Amino acid sequence: MGYSPRYHLLAVICMLSACAATQEASVREDGPTKKISPRKHREHVMQSAWRGQPYVALLKNFGPPRTVMAYPNMQTERGEIVLYGVRDANSNCIDAFTVAAPKSNHDRVVTDYFCR
Repeated sequence: MGYSPRYHLLAVICMLSACAATQEASVREDGPTKKISPRKHREHVMQSAWRGQPYVALLKNFGPPRTVMAYPNMQTERGEIVLYGVRDANSNCIDAFTVAAPKSNHDRVVTDYFCR
């Protein structure tokens, strides 16, 4: 018993749509493993990698930002939001960092990362 060409076409479409579905990462946080979106996964990885790193290292890795905006910050002399306009292909994130110069020294450091 043969299958009709429509059945084969439907099967191929189903397989392709399954491949195109958004992948989810698994993260374990003191408990059972839970699924998170690619955006949340990138945010977690980038926060872990960049918090506390020198701003010059960020510039070396990403180049000059598209936008830099100042924001008031009581704990530092100067706070800035640094925005890159390039989207990450997997997570569709636009990378945004907060950068600050601690009062104790004037070398700016990355204080946080946000997926926008």
